[in-house]
Amino acid sequence: MMSLQEPCDVDNLDLTGDKQGDLNSVSDWLISLGLPMYIGNLQEVGYDDMGSMPNMEEKHFQYAGVVDPRHMRRLLTSVASMPKEES
Repeated sequence: MMSLQEPCDVDNLDLTGDKQGDLNSVSDWLISLGLPMYIGNLQEVGYDDMGSMPNMEEKHFQYAGVVDPRHMRRLLTSVASMPKEES
């Protein structure tokens, strides 16, 4: 017998414990933030390397098609908590 699953509302997920997310890959990172719907968007525009994520800004995510302000805030909060490489 099949059970019906309630759809996941990512906006109600409590992500306060892990603002950074899983930094193994862009896909893992987006999934850990509850934003897997942007995996293809970021890959399509060439944002597929975690090394570049700490330098991402709102304009980059907009270019990749992120328009929901809640999703943008979640991404920018995570990026802000990532360690920056020193040059």
